[in-house]
Amino acid sequence: MILEINNLTREKIREKPLALFFKKAGKRLRLKDKIISVAFVPPREIKRLNRTYRHKDKATDVLSFALAEKHGKLLGEVIICPQVAKAKAKKLNMSSDFQMKRLFLHGLLHCL
Repeated sequence: MILEINNLTREKIREKPLALFFKKAGKRLRLKDKIISVAFVPPREIKRLNRTYRHKDKATDVLSFALAEKHGKLLGEVIICPQVAKAKAKKLNMSSDFQMKRLFLHGLLHCL
């Protein structure tokens, strides 16, 4: 299992816990030699993507893009906006780390 992480924000992303979480989730989901990409983007970028692909003109916490080829190794990309995710975590009274893992798993499941 390979996790590619791209942080396109100024936010500090704790990559190690996310990678460990992916490894555990990957074992449970039997993603032996699959690759998933996760990108952390600022609010303006996720808003642009949300408007373009979902026709919703607002920033969201997570988007996912599955690849059309289901038998390849690359499953797709999960895009997370840390600023929106942290605000939502605060509103839900949970830690930012837990919320990031939750959003990542949500996006991963959409890719599957």
